[in-house]
Amino acid sequence: MPYFDGVNGYLVIRPEVELAHIAGVGKPTVVHHGASHGYSLPIYADNDEEIYMHDHIPGRWDSASDIVVTAKGYLGAAEDVGDSFRLQLSWSNKAMTSGVVPSTTTDINVETTLTEGRNAQYSAYKINFTIDWNLLTPNIAIDDYLAMRLRRIAAVGTDIDGEFVIVDIVMTYRTNKYYRAMI
Repeated sequence: MPYFDGVNGYLVIRPEVELAHIAGVGKPTVVHHGASHGYSLPIYADNDEEIYMHDHIPGRWDSASDIVVTAKGYLGAAEDVGDSFRLQLSWSNKAMTSGVVPSTTTDINVETTLTEGRNAQYSAYKINFTIDWNLLTPNIAIDDYLAMRLRRIAAVGTDIDGEFVIVDIVMTYRTNKYYRAMI
């Protein structure tokens, strides 16, 4: 979904989540609350309590700005103020013109500490991960394959007792190529 903030244009898309793997192993657990569904993440302890996803870098990206991955979710249980949860986004990119897909990843850890009024069961959170497009050599480029993995890892502070439920993941690219939809 493209949008313009008055200065910059942005493209917000959903990466492709590896749903067949989740369905095949039954992890992470699918949970429902009202009309929403999501994936419940305990602290990572085995190879299946994680969400794999990928994207091909779109041609409308400006090729010169960081990419923001946003995980949206909620607390699976009431928690204590001051407790934390920590999510880790691991990523790797590969130009599709040569070479092999890397087995190594770059990890981004974001810890969120619960505050007063934000510790009730089903309290919603939005966690942003910034992928530095020119951190590695070669830089991320248009049409690269960007592989990602999302896990919950142990917090530096006191961990929440329950699980964190992921309900949506989106990627935001700054664009320099605009279009107008024909009506």
